[in-house]
Order: sequence, then structure tokens, then C-alpha cells
Amino acid sequence: MEEYIEAERWDAYNTGDTDPSPPPARLIDMRGRIPPDHPRHQAIERALAAAWSLAAATTPPPGSVRVRTVPPGKVRLVRASGDGWTLIGRTDGPVVLLADAMPGVPVDIEDAPRLNELLIALTAAAGRTTP
Repeated sequence: MEEYIEAERWDAYNTGDTDPSPPPARLIDMRGRIPPDHPRHQAIERALAAAWSLAAATTPPPGSVRVRTVPPGKVRLVRASGDGWTLIGRTDGPVVLLADAMPGVPVDIEDAPRLNELLIALTAAAGRTTP
């Protein structure tokens, strides 16, 4: 986070902005990990199970899965939402989970099993969503 703030200040200084206030925090910089023995870890497991169900659905509900291409190349940004959770991730990078059970805490789930497969399945499900 400190590197990000310093880089933003340097960029701002070089473009003529002399406001010394720190830049606003990005969601990705605020992410945290919830250990498996934490009581709230069950919310993560429920959300991941629901995401797999959404990926397996023949026709997911409209707006529940959205995918867009992110430069460069074939990178995709995947957003899936369910009852009490939202999963946001890049196919080449960080993936976070926002859950109502943990308000204000974007949870880093990059170590979740088969996460890349889940993102691919959600991408495919987005193509099956009816408008």
C-alpha cells in the first residue's frame, strides 16, 4: 500500500498536482485473508459453493454473472453475485470475495482450490445468461 501511495504522489507531482493528501485506497489494496479456522470462513465456503452452482446453472439469472475483456490480450474480468456475496476477479490475477457476513472486508481468495477453473466456468456461464 505504501508503494502505491508513493507512486501516486510521484505521478501527481510530475503532472503538476501539489496536493499532499494521500490518494484514495483501492479495493485491491484493502483485501485480507481469513484463516480456515476463523468462524467467518464458513461464509467464504458457502459463497464459493454458490458460485460453483451459478457456474453449473443451465441459464444463470440475468446480471448474476458478468464478464468483460481487460487489456492486454485474453484477460477477463469476472463478476458473479449471489445472495449475500459478490466475487470479483481477473483470470490472470487477484480474486476477492465481498460477503455480507463480513462487511467492509474484501477477502483475498486466491488460494481457494480450483479457483482458475471456477473463473473459466463463470465465464462460460455468462455466455448462457439470458438478457
